Amino acid sequence: MSNVYHALGTLLVLVLGGLLSAYLFLGGNDTSEPVPEEIIHPVVETTVFSAKAVTIPVKTHGIIQAQKHIDLVAEISGQVETTHSSFVAGGRFARGSTLLTVSDIAYKTALADAEAALSLAQDQLALEQARANQAKKEWQDLGSDEANALFLRKHSLAAANTQRHAAQKRVDQAKYEFDKTRIRAPFNGRITQLFTHQGGFVNRGSPVAQFYAIDTMEIHVPVNQMQLTRLNADWPLTKAGIQAEITATVGSQTFTWQGDVIGSNARIEPQHQTVNLVIALKAPEAIPGMHAVVTLTGKPFSDVISLPKAALHNRQFIMTVDAQNRLRMLPATILAETQTLAYVQVPSLSKDTRVVIKRFLNAVDGMQVQTHSSSDDNRETNL
Repeated sequence: MSNVYHALGTLLVLVLGGLLSAYLFLGGNDTSEPVPEEIIHPVVETTVFSAKAVTIPVKTHGIIQAQKHIDLVAEISGQVETTHSSFVAGGRFARGSTLLTVSDIAYKTALADAEAALSLAQDQLALEQARANQAKKEWQDLGSDEANALFLRKHSLAAANTQRHAAQKRVDQAKYEFDKTRIRAPFNGRITQLFTHQGGFVNRGSPVAQFYAIDTMEIHVPVNQMQLTRLNADWPLTKAGIQAEITATVGSQTFTWQGDVIGSNARIEPQHQTVNLVIALKAPEAIPGMHAVVTLTGKPFSDVISLPKAALHNRQFIMTVDAQNRLRMLPATILAETQTLAYVQVPSLSKDTRVVIKRFLNAVDGMQVQTHSSSDDNRETNL
């Protein structure tokens, strides 16, 4: 039994010695420094963007209407004697053209009477002037101003002059009323509705037709608060700064006109917080009631870039990479978006700044990154 224990002890010593030798052989005496573990930084895709001035178009719509729409009113009374061949709904008239005439017999008579009265008043004034001149020649000082004025017939002369002036005014009035027996177009326009016809009777102050101007039309279009911001317009709105392209379709024809925003309505719609902009346009083919699609263009925004929507961080920042390859967050304002791109204003973006165009998780300002450059993605696209 003792021999067995002796053999096992010898074997154990040999095994331990072998393990010790192996340890020493494989590096137990190695005093070299340990190799540091390699740190791998995230790789980001970047593009150098060039900020530029950009206008953001706004789409809206509205109904074309006449800028001037009036009732043509008779200023005298009488029977309608004649009407123009175009005195129908839809008829066109140039400014000054005669639409209809009213019987002028009574007004010719009134004018003749007024002219006769004026002639008599002029004769009376001439007679008083002659008498005054004669009195002046026979002048003798009566000792007081009142007596002198009476002797010189100054009061009589003044009364005659007043009578002549009144007679002249009656002639002017008679001429005016005689002229109004012809009802004329006050501007280039079209008739929308008739209220009388040949043979009918019109009274002073009664309408004869509805009439609208064709030289300049108007369209009122609603814009919400976001759209108003995109137009970059000063408030209250002025006549300058916002252009409009108006498109309307009638049957198979499509018309496009240019216009200008000339102001806004006097109130904001309280429920949706929209305001109606007023656009003036030259549109000879347009008629009131046409529906039109309107594209508004305001003042340009400065410092704007267009980049993939995926590049936005929390829709408030863009990520850039500085010269030390560290992430930097820059505040950005979204002006407009397409399906894939966002137009953002970044006032603090300097030239040749590398912008990260693909968002990644756990991005932190100051994080060390590796970069991979791609082609300039600052392309234009239709908004």
